[in-house]
Amino acid sequence: NAIRGIAADLPEERNMQLDFGKMKNLKYLTIRNVICEDLKSLPNGLRLLDWNKFPLSSLPSTFEPTKLVVLNMRWSHIKLDEHFEV
Repeated sequence: NAIRGIAADLPEERNMQLDFGKMKNLKYLTIRNVICEDLKSLPNGLRLLDWNKFPLSSLPSTFEPTKLVVLNMRWSHIKLDEHFEV
């Protein structure tokens, strides 16, 4: 509960399993070169989501980005229709 920000910037692409389910106070998330094929949750309190090459086609269905201020997902093939109005 004490973690408010995570920055993972790996020098090379790497497969990892990530679980943010218990990180209720996470506000800032920056990910580089991480391939995560089974992301089940993101904290609803995220204000910054910066994930280049996001590996999935959609965000987790439980994610409600009502507090999100910055969304940067360059080079991703994500469809945001479920979470954002166009």
